Amino acid sequence: GTNAHAIIEQSPRHHPAPRRVTPKPARRQGEYYWWPRHERQPELVASPEPGCYRTRWQNIGRPAPTRARGRWLLLGDDTVTAARLRDRLERDGAHVLVVGRREEEHPWPMDAVRDALADEAVDTVVCLTAGAGPSATTADEDGEAALSRVLRTSTAVLDLTRTLARLRPSAQLVLVTHGGRAGEGTPERAALWGLARVISSEHPELRCRRIDLTAGDDEALADELAASDASEDEIALHEGMRQAPRLVERRPGTEADTAGRGEPVVRRDGTYLITGGGGALGLHCARWLVDGGARQVFLTGRSHRPPPAAERAMAELSGNGVLVSYIPADVSRAADCDRVFDQLGSTGAPLHGVIHAAGVLDDSLLLHAGHDQLARVLSPKVAGGWNVHRAALRRDQPLDFLVYFSSQATMLGTVGQGAYAAANAYLDGLAEYGQAMGLPALSVAWGPWTGAGMAGRAPDSARTLWESSGIGMIDPAHGLASLERLIHDRAPSTVCVSVDWRRFAHHMGGRTPARLRGLARPEAVTRPTDEDVAAVLERELRQVLRLRPQTPVDADRPLMELGLDSALAVELRNRLTGELGIPLSTTVTFEHPTVADLTEHLRAGGDTEICERATPAAVPRPTARRAAPPAPEPTRVKEPAPVDGGEDAVAIVGMACRFPGGADNIASYWQLLREGRDAIVDVPPDRWRPEDLPGRNGEPPDGPLRWGGFLTEPVDAFDADFFGLSTHEAQRLDPQQRLLLETAWEALADAAVVPHQLVGRQGGVFLSLYYNDYAQLAAEAGVSDAFSSLGNLNSLAAGRLSYALGLHGPSLVVDTACSSSLVALHMARQSLLRGECDIAFAGGASLMLTPGASVALGQMQAVAADGRCKTFDASADGFGRGEGVGVVVLRRL
Repeated sequence: GTNAHAIIEQSPRHHPAPRRVTPKPARRQGEYYWWPRHERQPELVASPEPGCYRTRWQNIGRPAPTRARGRWLLLGDDTVTAARLRDRLERDGAHVLVVGRREEEHPWPMDAVRDALADEAVDTVVCLTAGAGPSATTADEDGEAALSRVLRTSTAVLDLTRTLARLRPSAQLVLVTHGGRAGEGTPERAALWGLARVISSEHPELRCRRIDLTAGDDEALADELAASDASEDEIALHEGMRQAPRLVERRPGTEADTAGRGEPVVRRDGTYLITGGGGALGLHCARWLVDGGARQVFLTGRSHRPPPAAERAMAELSGNGVLVSYIPADVSRAADCDRVFDQLGSTGAPLHGVIHAAGVLDDSLLLHAGHDQLARVLSPKVAGGWNVHRAALRRDQPLDFLVYFSSQATMLGTVGQGAYAAANAYLDGLAEYGQAMGLPALSVAWGPWTGAGMAGRAPDSARTLWESSGIGMIDPAHGLASLERLIHDRAPSTVCVSVDWRRFAHHMGGRTPARLRGLARPEAVTRPTDEDVAAVLERELRQVLRLRPQTPVDADRPLMELGLDSALAVELRNRLTGELGIPLSTTVTFEHPTVADLTEHLRAGGDTEICERATPAAVPRPTARRAAPPAPEPTRVKEPAPVDGGEDAVAIVGMACRFPGGADNIASYWQLLREGRDAIVDVPPDRWRPEDLPGRNGEPPDGPLRWGGFLTEPVDAFDADFFGLSTHEAQRLDPQQRLLLETAWEALADAAVVPHQLVGRQGGVFLSLYYNDYAQLAAEAGVSDAFSSLGNLNSLAAGRLSYALGLHGPSLVVDTACSSSLVALHMARQSLLRGECDIAFAGGASLMLTPGASVALGQMQAVAADGRCKTFDASADGFGRGEGVGVVVLRRL
């Protein structure tokens, strides 16, 4: 840390009298944060051989007849069913509002839905999705048509989910599909159910149900809706039967398991195609095919050239009569897919097998997912899958197998993977539809594999959730052995995952979906009835973050700094709701960002407005282990009043800096100016090597490539603990932002202001940043994750300081090039005079970490040959580049 560490460290506890000090730089040794040459994720350990599971539909009893009550909103994409259902519900005495389809592109108009939810205390919202019936896409249509149909319904349900979560979180959501039971052609319906399972995981307060029925079963649907059976969230009403899905294990050694085992899966004279073959799973499959005797294997990918790893693997596998080659093609485009199949047909060797392994992973909570993101994730699975299916149907010679690579997200409803679950569930349905059309299709919903690929690039939160829920990694050898058995078996859809179901049940508590209860039997866990919510919160937080028993939990440290990201925040919220019976909003961990804040919120009963808007039986009333204190009186925020002052109405009350020449505080900076010392030095060796860079006209580089005004203190030194940052986050945070945090703290010390006293105050932050060299170094190091992205966004620098100090005023970053800090100072002064804040920070930072900008400026001849400014001098030949950080604290007089 800086000298501010010694001054401010004790202030929140002891509140010493403020005193003006002269900062002296004193960083702790050994804390340096910089990009490695190339960062590799730790290797994930494989688990024992995975289990294979299938969905079995079993008959279940009908609920007792009940008359419909309350207020219902019917969204009628299927207008005929909507009219019949409305008549029946109204006969029971329910109040029913119908919002019907206005145009073909949208199942229901969201503006009318929002108006209805705002005006009515709706208890149940029923979506009648006509577009999710069987085989909506015909064989004459291409993948773009299939994608359009899935997007039409999925985006509508996504928008509705977000609207309910924000406006009416107590209402129940019911999705109704038609004719989508297994074996009847279900790609579109399957995609919607995959998305809905993630809705259930991320928004349990909506109690999302899925009901599938055959045409004409409207009376049975009304009975089902009126009963509101909470024990089953997925129901099929078919031919007078009421059925529910159950995941069951496929036992080895059965007749189906051994059928066809005498024949090899791979033929020596055959040609095989792997879409998405340049990825890790595609390359594993290519090696498996070659080891099985294949002589021609074609890989496709969207890139013009295969990735380097694929090129190396292709070279290794080819030879001795084996050819593994790459075809650039995007199979989500029908023309590309047809071209690939035509090209394979011209080889003379029959095409015997296809593995569709193409996919895009772009995780996001449903509240934040955009339509473009949904389309991007759906495209390779939906459009690509349908194009492969259509091309396979048109072939003269039959295939031995057509395998779609799906994901466990379709069955588990993985948090943050709504789009991915929908995309892969479409493939599950497509395999069933393909088998009904005579294709040897099967879909395998894989768990994560060890090694590279999507699982290898998974964020830490995903790995934490896998570990805590008992989900293990699949060894590639075990996965490929399972694939061979499943191809022999011919079952259309299988989940292949390595999971400890006992741990999974313990992890889920009472939230295990009905479809999984046969495997993950909920455990009866007895908790002390007098257990305080603080103890419950700490226990569940440790479970979610997988914290060691000896790891302390700082109640005042933000949950995000403890390692809680968006996906883990949803998991913690769901666990707390289940444990305490307290209604909690989806954003509770962001609105109450520390353990202490969240504890008080839980003791107060949580987000009770969810209960107040719900029917008595819909959401449990708060049952916290401690009596809730009386609700505090609402605090009225006083509107800022403009200040009528003259030129001297605002004063600089504190300042701090980091400048070249050892000027690491105001006193040393003043001394540097008084002595007139030259602070221009050779480029430090930890920035770049001038001899490796080109100069003008082939001569050695000069100017900013050899000299500059560089800070003398190491810019990678930082006291992460003092600012509550983990090592992982600190390494990914731009040093410019680190220095701004330290310098702002020193400026507060210079102003004799205790930071703790600013929490909740109207304080403004106005900073300037425009260079972004550290992001370039991140790319060169091969680092790409959430922290590296957020840590290098200049626009977040001001918000980071506001958050660290607990300020509630304006916070922004200015980029007007060389005048940025001056403009920031001007805006800070104006904000104070307008009464928008009581105290303001103004400043900026600029570091030269890479030679890119210097090279560009040198090519423009904008910099001096000797790297020095000669302002107002006849010898002036450009300016000299330099680094610096400065922050001033402003107040009204």
